Amino acid sequence: MQTVVTAHDVIARFVSSPRATDRLNWWRGDGRRAQVVPAVMGHESRVVLSASLDEVRQVCSSTEHALSDV
Repeated sequence: MQTVVTAHDVIARFVSSPRATDRLNWWRGDGRRAQVVPAVMGHESRVVLSASLDEVRQVCSSTEHALSDV
């Protein structure tokens, strides 16, 4: 069983449409995010594996995603 989720895992799982790919590439290429992109891409999470579905739903409904409405 996987115990760590990386940004690459998230991309492989969720970036499956041309629109999502375009938004990801736009975000990666935006010079204003030159310091943010490497930090995000290097992130690893263990908490996400222990979150309940209700907790995930609450976060999704109460926060804004960095890639907007993908």
